[in-house]
Parts: sequence; C-alpha cells; structure tokens
Amino acid sequence: MGRVAAIGVDAAEWSLMEELFATGELPHLAAVRERSAVARLEDPVDFRTGLVWEHFLTGRGAAGNRRWGAVEFDPSTYEVWQEGARPETPFYAADPPLRAVIFDVPYASPARPVDGAVVVGWGGHDPGYPRASEPPGLLREIDARFGPHPACGNDYDIVWYRPDAIDRLCDGLIVGARRRADAAAWLLRRYPDWELFLTVLSEPHSAGEQLWHGIDPELPTATSSTAALAGRRLREVYRAVDDAVGRIVATLPDDAAVVVFSMHGMAGNTADVPSMVLLPELLYRLQTGDVRMHGDADIPPGTLVIPYRGWTPHVRGLFGDRASLAQRVRGKAGGLRRRLAGHGDGAPVEAAVGVLGHPIPAETDLTPDDIGIPRSTVDWQIALQYREWWPCLEAFALPTFYDGRIRLNVVGRERDGIVPVAAYDEVCDRLERELLDCRDAHTGQPLVSRVDRPRRDDPMACHGPDADLLVVWATATDTLEHPRVGRVGPVPYRRTGGHSSHGFAFVAGPGIEPTDLGVCGALDVTPTVVELLGRPIPPALEGTSLLAATANR
Repeated sequence: MGRVAAIGVDAAEWSLMEELFATGELPHLAAVRERSAVARLEDPVDFRTGLVWEHFLTGRGAAGNRRWGAVEFDPSTYEVWQEGARPETPFYAADPPLRAVIFDVPYASPARPVDGAVVVGWGGHDPGYPRASEPPGLLREIDARFGPHPACGNDYDIVWYRPDAIDRLCDGLIVGARRRADAAAWLLRRYPDWELFLTVLSEPHSAGEQLWHGIDPELPTATSSTAALAGRRLREVYRAVDDAVGRIVATLPDDAAVVVFSMHGMAGNTADVPSMVLLPELLYRLQTGDVRMHGDADIPPGTLVIPYRGWTPHVRGLFGDRASLAQRVRGKAGGLRRRLAGHGDGAPVEAAVGVLGHPIPAETDLTPDDIGIPRSTVDWQIALQYREWWPCLEAFALPTFYDGRIRLNVVGRERDGIVPVAAYDEVCDRLERELLDCRDAHTGQPLVSRVDRPRRDDPMACHGPDADLLVVWATATDTLEHPRVGRVGPVPYRRTGGHSSHGFAFVAGPGIEPTDLGVCGALDVTPTVVELLGRPIPPALEGTSLLAATANR
C-alpha cells in the first residue's frame, strides 16, 4: 500500500498560474509539475454549486449527492438556510480504516473519524463545519502552538475598494499559509505512520474572490483605484501558497506519491449583483407592477459606488430599511482579545480576533452528534427582503452565491402554491422570455447568457434541485434594463471574483512518468488518490483514475 499526500490549492486559477510559472514566481509548484503527470481539470456543471470539496470527498457530483447548492429551501414553510457538511461517507473513511491525517479540508467532518486525526475549520474558506477536531483538543493545541489562521472567518468582508483592508486581508492570508505549512509538518511528525495526508490551502480562494479585478481587465471594477494593488497582492498570496506547498512537500518521505490539485478556478464575478439583487427585484416588479428597491439615487450606471457602511447595509438602505446599529456591528462584539500562549517561538499570540476584526472562535466542545448538519442563516441576502411576498407570487428568486435561482410557487409542492402543474412549462417559458429581454444598462447587450431548467423532467420530485430556473449571466453589471419594468439598479458591486471550471492536477510519485494528460474530469482526482493508496476504487465514485490515462500513454 502506498503513501499519498494530497494537497488541494483551493480555486487556484490555471491561467494565472501559467503566467506565474512563466515568470518563475511559483518555483515549488513548478518543481512538482515537472515530475508529474499533469491534467487540466474541467467540471463545467457541478462547479457552479459551490460544493466542489464535497464532490471531492464523496467522489460524486451534485446529482450523485442529491445536493445542488449550499442554500436549502423548505417548500412547506418558505424558510431558507445555508447547510454545511452532511454526514456523507468520505473516500478516506475506508474499511479497513486508513491511517490518515485530514487537515482543514472544507466540508470534511470529524463525524467520520480515521485512524489518525481530522482537523476541520482551522482556517479554510467556507469550511462547512465548526472549528473542531478528532481527537478532541487537537485543534486547540494547533492554535496554541502556531496560532489560528489570521483570516479565519475574516475573508468574507467585501474589501476590493478599500486599500487598507486589502493589505490586512492579504497579510493575514500570507501568514496563514506559513502557519498552515508549520502545522502540517508538525502533524506529519505527530502521526508518522500515516498512509494519507490531505490538506487544502484556501488562500487563493479567499484572495481571488476579493481581488480578481486586479487580474481581469474586462471587469467593470478593473478601472477602480485599487486594481493595481489588488493584482500585486493577489500574486503575493499565490507566491506564499507556493512556498507553503514547497515546505509541505519537503517534509514528505521519498516513497510518498504527491497529488497537488484544484477542483475549480477563479474568474470574474458576473453573478453577485444580478443574482442577489437585480433578479429578485425584477421578478417582484414583473408580477406586482410595484417597485421595492429604487437603486442608488442620482448615481449613473457604471459609477463604482463605494459602500462605506458595508455592502449588505448599503443595499438594504436602497429599500428604505436602514440597517440597525446591531446589524452594522454584528460580528464585532468580540472586541476583547484573548491571548493564546505557546506560539512556536514561545511568544504569546493574539488570536481571538482576525485581521478584519471578526472573532476567531475556539475549537468547539460540541460533539458531532450535537452538531449534526451545521446550519447558518442567510438573512443577510437581499432576496430575503421579498420573503413575505413569496407565497403570493408565481415565482421568486432564492438566495444564492452563484447563478440566479428562481423557484416557482407550484400547487401541491409549495404550501401556498398558485401555479398549477399543468401550467408549469407555460410559466417557465414566459419567465425565460422576460429574462432574455434583460439588457446590460452599460452596453445594451443581452444580460442573460442562458436559462437552464434543472427540474424540467419532474417538477414535483421531492429530492430535485430547489431552483426551477437557473439564470447564467453573460456579463458583470450593476444595472439592468428591461422593456416592461425599466431600470433596476444601480447597486454596488460585491465580490469581484467568481469561479471558473478550470482546475488542475499534478500527480507525482514512484513509477509515474511526467506526461501531459490533457483535459480530464474534476471527479477523476478522488479515484486517483484511492488507487495510489492501493485500495480498490469503490463503484460509487463517478470519476476515472488519472493513472489509467497515464497507462495509456
């Protein structure tokens, strides 16, 4: 049986990596690449769910896991919430048990223990689980020895227009990458008989979502005064991640196989404002003839509105509903800093508050049974400004982090359904026509790239996607024009980075010849790791091992 170190580099965009390879700025990743079978990964559909690490852990995509997004909707109550890691069995929870060290992998859970250690939520972006570990107390010890990740829970603030916040976030991400490498090396020494070491470096994800306007000149936000700073600091984060990968790889035994990979990449964000703000207002106006959100008064489309109060309070203010003081300071109540002694050099480290002022919680004392499936509120999302009208509308926009999601209010499916099943296709057709009439207020070009119907075959299916219509946007904009309801917006831009389907995998180790495998599926990574471990590939895994591709070359 082989030893495998699988190192995820979360949302590292291949096109940017190629640029940095060419300039010699990623020497450690380049060294792994040179001795690897290299695949460019594509996942053109499932990456849009935002659950790529769940897909990696289970070896199954959205349909296989019966989960199409992190936000759940209950048709019996019209309630919505964000759901974290489900008790699915990850590939590493094998029989017989693997000797494994699982460190900071999003959507992993200590509910599925291994012969070794599972640490979750140390610093990863969207961890899907509270800060926890198995055995209990291990995460607390890591915090004490190395400090928590300074950007833990602090990488969701919208900072692209604030130079000081960009610097603080990137400084925290760079320190976090270094601490991650230190903690990983310590864990590998503590559990020397490991067969699988698995970790994910989240820093490219955290930085890319905030700073992509420094990379993509086509984004409207690329004209902002922070674009040059954003591009420079994002490249610094990539270099810090490269150094962390190099340090982790240097600690591995010579006989270990190494898989360095990313399940998806980064691109310009076209969805936040259209999906989160413009679409809910458009649907409300089309069905009621009323206006709920007025847009920024006297601000022409194309102006880079700077929401100094914070994005969500600013947009809420466009409804005439001023955020309360409690809402504006939410997350900052933990102003008193607690100290965690015992950093690697013996110096105390302030760790209760992260780089942008949000508390970093200690390891939870709750058990996996106590936690169950983690849930968190999405009440900050602008679509919830319309929730009281949902039972009265034919269709409404659900909260989302990616594509626009429209739910029909169907008789027999929703508690107060008003759309007969027989009229389902007719209503979908009508809504699609209205959506395709939307134009970008800047250019007059179509704003909607396409409209998908994931429930077309069976609208009444109990376990189908929450959305009846998925709206994929053609471009980033702050304002849409519609021939019947007029102008919706402008509103401030939110994240400047979204996601692409472009991942990669470097597979290196004894007996693996360097080769170019071309384009493969993102789900091929999981069976590759299983095969490298010398284990039979479970039939439930949907991908094909990349080693099969190497054998055919």
